Amino acid sequence: MKPEEKIPPLEGPVCALPLRHSEQIVMGHGSGGRMTRDLIEKTFKPFLSSPALAAGNDFARVAANGSGESGGRLAVSTDS
Repeated sequence: MKPEEKIPPLEGPVCALPLRHSEQIVMGHGSGGRMTRDLIEKTFKPFLSSPALAAGNDFARVAANGSGESGGRLAVSTDS
């Protein structure tokens, strides 16, 4: 292996280190992974408890009047 092959390229996409941040919200909290779950569990749930939040879903369930295949159920997500 050549010496220049030991150094990872710093150009292009680079994954951030999985550092734990508890004093401020950082970009990693928006990834939908462990940091997001920890933020919700430790920061929001103690103060904003509700059955919808306790379900832990990443969507909102909305009652929809009417008939059809959905049976009056609708789920809304903000995932892109």
